[in-house]
Amino acid sequence: FIDASRGWAVGLHGIVYTTGNGGATWTSQSSGTTSDLRAVDFVDASRGWATGRNSTILTTANAGETWTQQISGDSVSLYDVTFISATKGWIVGELGTILFTNNAGVTWQPQQSGTTAWLYMVELMDEQTGWIVGDSGTVLKTTNGGF
Repeated sequence: FIDASRGWAVGLHGIVYTTGNGGATWTSQSSGTTSDLRAVDFVDASRGWATGRNSTILTTANAGETWTQQISGDSVSLYDVTFISATKGWIVGELGTILFTNNAGVTWQPQQSGTTAWLYMVELMDEQTGWIVGDSGTVLKTTNGGF
């Protein structure tokens, strides 16, 4: 959710739903993929990203009316995505995968995690400070945006 009313949800087989009334009703959107989607994050009412199986990264600039695939360069399942601005974001996934972009996902660069654990959630407070959690109690922290 980007505010009390507007939000998106993703799921199996490329499902994307959106709501404009706080979740009272949901409308289906076409993602253009049949890959299972695991996470979605919007930075404003128009711009968002979704991640999932088979290295799926999708982006939208029009509130999900259309989704475009981005290339990660990896071949793992991706479990979470977070953006702190319209250009800077991180994605985490299998085998310790951390991907970073500073150009809205036009390109994604790998970051070193120091683990082969599956990483499930990423959250950044600002461009420098963030945490990742994963399998077997894995918790990673960065204070320089680089994990």
